Amino acid sequence: MNALVGVIGVVALYLLVNANGQQSNFPSECRGISRGRDFVVAFTSNLQNSVGELHILVVAFSDNPTTVTISSKHKVNSTNYQVNFEIPARGFRRTTIPYDFLLQPTDDHSDKVLRVTASSDVSVYGMNYEPFSTDAFLALPNVQLGTHYIATTIRTTQTGTASSIIAVVGLEDNTEIQVLLTSSVRFNATVYNAGDILHFSVNSDEAAQVIGLRGADLSGSIIRSSSPIVAYSGHQCASTASSFCDILSEQLIPVNSWGSTHIYTATGTEDDTSIFRIFAFLDGTIISVPGFPNRTLNSGEFWEVQLSGYGVISSNFPSKVVQILRFISGTLVDPSIIQVPSEEQFAFVFGFTTPPKSGGDGSGFFNFVNIVVKANECNTVTTNGQRLQCATTAVPVPGTEYVVVTQQLPKGEGVYFIEQSSSKATSPMSVIVYGYEDDETYGYAAGLSLPSEGRLLSISPFVVHENGGDVLTTTLPCAEQMLPNQGKARCRFRQASLGLETIIDGIFQGFYQVLCPTFPFKSIGLISLDVSIDNGLTYPYSDTIYVASEDDLQPRVTFERSDNNFEYYIDLTNEDTQFIIQWNPLDFEDATHVLMSMIVLTNDDDKYLMWVDEIGLEQSFANSGRVTFQKELITSIKRGREKRQEQDPIKQNIDQLVIRVRKEGWLACYTTKKAIRVIEKDRNGRDPCTAQLPVLMNYSLPQQLPPCPCDNERARRDERYTKSNTAIGFFHKGAQNCYRRGADGSSAGVQCCYNDMGDLILDPNEGAGSADYFSPTIWDTLFTKKHFRTDVVPWVACCLLSNIENACERYFMFRPPTDCTGYDRPGTGTGTGDPHIITLDQTEYTFNGVGEFILLESTLHDVIFQGRMEKLSGTNASVFTAFAVRGDLLPTVQVGRSPEGQTLIFINGTQFQVMHENKVIPRFSFEGFHIDMNEDLSKLRVTYTFGLSIEIVILSKVMSYTVFLSEKFKGKTRGLLGNFNDDPNDDFTLPNGDILSSDSSLQQIHYDFGLKWGLEESKSIFTYLPPNDFEVYNNPSFVPNFLIPTLSELSNEIKDTCGLNFACLFDAVNSGDISLANQTLSQVSRYYETRTSLNKIVNCWFPENFENGKIKGGVYYVNSSYDLSCLDGYYLIGSDVNYCASDGQWSNDFPSCISNFILFGLPAALLCILILLITITVVIKCCCRSPKNVV
Repeated sequence: MNALVGVIGVVALYLLVNANGQQSNFPSECRGISRGRDFVVAFTSNLQNSVGELHILVVAFSDNPTTVTISSKHKVNSTNYQVNFEIPARGFRRTTIPYDFLLQPTDDHSDKVLRVTASSDVSVYGMNYEPFSTDAFLALPNVQLGTHYIATTIRTTQTGTASSIIAVVGLEDNTEIQVLLTSSVRFNATVYNAGDILHFSVNSDEAAQVIGLRGADLSGSIIRSSSPIVAYSGHQCASTASSFCDILSEQLIPVNSWGSTHIYTATGTEDDTSIFRIFAFLDGTIISVPGFPNRTLNSGEFWEVQLSGYGVISSNFPSKVVQILRFISGTLVDPSIIQVPSEEQFAFVFGFTTPPKSGGDGSGFFNFVNIVVKANECNTVTTNGQRLQCATTAVPVPGTEYVVVTQQLPKGEGVYFIEQSSSKATSPMSVIVYGYEDDETYGYAAGLSLPSEGRLLSISPFVVHENGGDVLTTTLPCAEQMLPNQGKARCRFRQASLGLETIIDGIFQGFYQVLCPTFPFKSIGLISLDVSIDNGLTYPYSDTIYVASEDDLQPRVTFERSDNNFEYYIDLTNEDTQFIIQWNPLDFEDATHVLMSMIVLTNDDDKYLMWVDEIGLEQSFANSGRVTFQKELITSIKRGREKRQEQDPIKQNIDQLVIRVRKEGWLACYTTKKAIRVIEKDRNGRDPCTAQLPVLMNYSLPQQLPPCPCDNERARRDERYTKSNTAIGFFHKGAQNCYRRGADGSSAGVQCCYNDMGDLILDPNEGAGSADYFSPTIWDTLFTKKHFRTDVVPWVACCLLSNIENACERYFMFRPPTDCTGYDRPGTGTGTGDPHIITLDQTEYTFNGVGEFILLESTLHDVIFQGRMEKLSGTNASVFTAFAVRGDLLPTVQVGRSPEGQTLIFINGTQFQVMHENKVIPRFSFEGFHIDMNEDLSKLRVTYTFGLSIEIVILSKVMSYTVFLSEKFKGKTRGLLGNFNDDPNDDFTLPNGDILSSDSSLQQIHYDFGLKWGLEESKSIFTYLPPNDFEVYNNPSFVPNFLIPTLSELSNEIKDTCGLNFACLFDAVNSGDISLANQTLSQVSRYYETRTSLNKIVNCWFPENFENGKIKGGVYYVNSSYDLSCLDGYYLIGSDVNYCASDGQWSNDFPSCISNFILFGLPAALLCILILLITITVVIKCCCRSPKNVV
């Protein structure tokens, strides 16, 4: 080794991380490539297949601890294999895998597959160790896999039993595989020859290994699959001339990630020779190798050459180059196979590990790295923080700008980061890791930036504010195209549900990150973010973020009026208007002053709203945490807008605005919690209410609006209604609680308000709610802003600012309160404990299966609700452990409990982050549904706008659900929750339409009803976390306990706990766990309380159109009477006593109020007129009579 040291100049390096995963001192940046969160790993057959070790090495890149799970469906000691561990920030961990996972020569199909999942991005390496026969490989994350591969191995020079190998692993069930063979193999006891196409299929996490016959070389065999797979090739033990044999194992790079320019390097000195094989996938691929005439290859063909020194292998079409080690510093070594990175696969940062030991030396291998980098950027490359000594160690690559630096690393296990430290560097590099000891070698590329990888490796934060102001840090996959000086970054936010996209300038931060500032969004929920680094020509990197409602996050800037009135509007009709902006000065660290700006929401017409550019205020403000403004601020904003919109003028009235506060030099800013409404004087001098009447008239309410629950308790229990108490003291004085519900198929909705007695309020003067044209329960945030435009601003104008008599009553003519006429409780059903189910028609039964079942499905809105039951360990009982629901083809929501008792939430198969700033976000809103959750995630509610709500409760022992279903689903449901039609006799309807008797035994219910609703695998909407899959959870052969306990057999403790509750008694006996039984009792009792509170009540309609009079009250139950009075100048006609009858009708006709003039004045006037007419008539007669003649 002394000669080697003298040639390459060994750089002494100290390990920063040991095998136990101690933390390194490295700064946080883009920490590597070929990394991800989900990997599938298999170990191909070795020579002896009986003596050796398998290792998985995981390198973490996160600034926070990373949780890793290595698992498999393969059983070790009769149990599915699984290990869990945590890696410190930027640390690593080596895990020894049971040697049973080595694929044996007879393993044509096997479940010896390991899945590595991590909570943050990691790199994964596999090591197949056998004394004197070892190799290692870089694992590719599943997102980088493909469907086309070329096998790359060598022909051994020794005769014996060792064979060439191809192996594939499926990611999806029923994946079809075709292998166009270049040599003979044996598979499934059948021999296939060169030119044959081998057909077979694999399922998810299933490996298939193809073994070549003696002397076979499977190089160039083309592997195709119907969906992405993991592919390996290699050799059980291959040799080169005069060497001993060594295992070759490499995970293959998919064809669509190949490149056209490969820089090959010697392993030690320029005279060291390696074997290189160059492979083509496309016909007519022309290969250029220094010192050789060009050669043309067709698909699957390869060219083998022996090369020494350094040079470039190029091709007109993408190709693949592998290096088989032969000499290191003049020493003949056993072969190892390395995939040579193409220039297209170069990157800026690498993280990797070295092996712990070798067969010849327990202290490890002689470890080396070859670094290929451009000469002018060599001196700024660091290995574990130490710069390369390029002046003395760099060797030029002829005909290129590149040099090669070879470093020797310490023996033994360690983690290394090689990175370009200069922010001015523009060229990526490559790193190859290799080592040797007595009769064995290993080698692999430290990392690959695959050109086909189109995703963001990380994005932070995941949750952003609705009103913007956040800065997203997106870490890209260190692709060689990331050249800040050659293109601008662009951030594209896509809101597909609205058909909208917004593109803003991104900001490069170093090589690996692009900063994307956010803006006021038009919807909340999941938003796609795409990043471009070529001026927006392409957007190859994608991920999603969640836009949260400001109501669900902590306020960062507050806005209030100086008169303590409702804080989120500016009244420009009042000459003395003042408003106050407040923030926390500590949020801006040591800043003495802050900057303020405003983003304005304007409208081109009554139906279109748009955000316009941000307008900064000219002055800065002391960082005191408080600023008071006069209304002149709005005038200055208008002037700023006029200047900015000279070329494209827009309407100058300001509808709403968002105020931002930031520290100078910061991209991030803090925004007000809500958009602030601006109420201006009418340009034509009209009264505010008169000016708003066209808005009320143009946005007239639809005919069908949902009724209100009759009292606060029903509103609280009815999950179709959402509590909404924002500014209740301002808008609804006298109300204690208000609830909202949107109308089906409409933007409108109702608001139901209740007094401190729980009664529904229908008098606006006492705090009644109103109907809304734009219900703010809709996920689209512009609906909320339009709600203020069309519903709230008219209320302020008519009920607060107007000088017209009865202006507020005019408003409520267009936005009237809603009574509870027609309110019908939702259908409800539940399941809890060792499962006890109450159907939608209230049939109670017990079905404790083990598997996944259809709880509810309906063709109406395509509703699917499925539940998973698992056997309770050590018992003959089962409990719910997960639920999955989907409707209207919206994303699937899954809620489950991990073995450690954590609540797991998945949206369309992806685990959902519910924390923001160390707090649970109480509501996540999506198009068509929202999810509410409490602080400890023990209760969640999924609510759909079409009339379905599911509450899920997660306790320490049991999971429970309660379904709330609109009446429109009657006659349209099936599953374990029965046929919802108010007839309990047909609740045990089977999938084929047959009906099981409602008085069936537990055993009959189990076999003849419950199991019939078991899921088929193709119908499951569950997400499965490895090593578990559909087969693991579903066990129809499980036989539960069908015996019903009698009271005489029970202990006093059980009887004292459960009383006569069957579900509690059953669970106490069947599970042997009194605490579980008590939780069952609690959930059943809670359901009964909810059901009772929602019982249908009879009430009489509210006489809302009582002209010229007033009515007190809001809801009239049976035997109640109304309390009404006439206005001054009017007299009551009809009975003043009217009772609500049991049929919901009033006992008498409704009275009316008649003007006193009509009642008294008009008859008196008529009488006077009559008397006058009579008098006139008499007078006329008297006057007109002829005088008599006297004779």
